[in-house]
Amino acid sequence: MRWIRWTLLAQLAFFGAWAGHEEWRRQGPVILLEPAPVDPRDLWSGQYLQLTYRISRLDGVRVTGDLPDRPGSSVAVRLVPVPWTFRGRAVTVWRAAEIAYPVFAIPGRQDPAKGVWVVGSLSPRRWGGLGWVEYGVERWHFNEARVKEYSNLRPGAFLAECSVGRDGRLAIRRLVE
Repeated sequence: MRWIRWTLLAQLAFFGAWAGHEEWRRQGPVILLEPAPVDPRDLWSGQYLQLTYRISRLDGVRVTGDLPDRPGSSVAVRLVPVPWTFRGRAVTVWRAAEIAYPVFAIPGRQDPAKGVWVVGSLSPRRWGGLGWVEYGVERWHFNEARVKEYSNLRPGAFLAECSVGRDGRLAIRRLVE
């Protein structure tokens, strides 16, 4: 009987620590990104949107250092705020301005007025002469009750609100219509 209590306690501790870690990752600047949905359903993963972002393409981005040729290498991308009009209202979206390799220590306190550094990994996909960066926010899983709401989203009709963690990793907070 005692082992059942210890098993339950271990599970509670594990999932509590995991939830705490995810909340800790969300502490940081909140930015808006321009995504484009691709595929709304996967039988194994449930309901989700497959997203791509304008910041994933490295065309017109300043390169600091020599980018590696192998996919999966971690890179740092500096995003800068850009005024933009979305559905008739002024918003600030974030665009890639610089990519750096090797990844340096991203400051714990970033200054959003000057831009924020995020960490991604080079993908085997190519865009122009440079590569493609994935940030770990390319899938947005959602509840079955929201299928109608999210399956009708079209490119340019929404933005992704993401938080930048202290480690430079992105996390989707919500989709903004």
